[in-house]
Amino acid sequence: MKQTKVSEWVRVITVPVAPSEEEEEDAVRGGEEGAARRWAGAQEKQIQVSELTQEINVLLAQVDIILKDAKPTVGKFQFSEFEVSAGITASGKVSLLGFGGEAGLNGGLKFVFKRT
Repeated sequence: MKQTKVSEWVRVITVPVAPSEEEEEDAVRGGEEGAARRWAGAQEKQIQVSELTQEINVLLAQVDIILKDAKPTVGKFQFSEFEVSAGITASGKVSLLGFGGEAGLNGGLKFVFKRT
């Protein structure tokens, strides 16, 4: 059986976060031109797998701290799942995605934590 060699580097493609006014207008009209212009700003970076692994482990440790004391219920609702979206910057940093994010972040990682 042939063994596949796994690279020590992972390719990450980043695109600009904030769309221009034209891109927003195109998206509202359903046009594809805005998306094409946005992808035109895409950059490919090579990031070491070990560095990305370390960044993800730090994020997961932080989420662990946040969830340790999370209540199992909220009002009449049961808290059964917690979803976290994270982005990878061109420099390989992993950050939670939120509103008004830092330039250079775009979606890429989704973690779903379910209660056991």
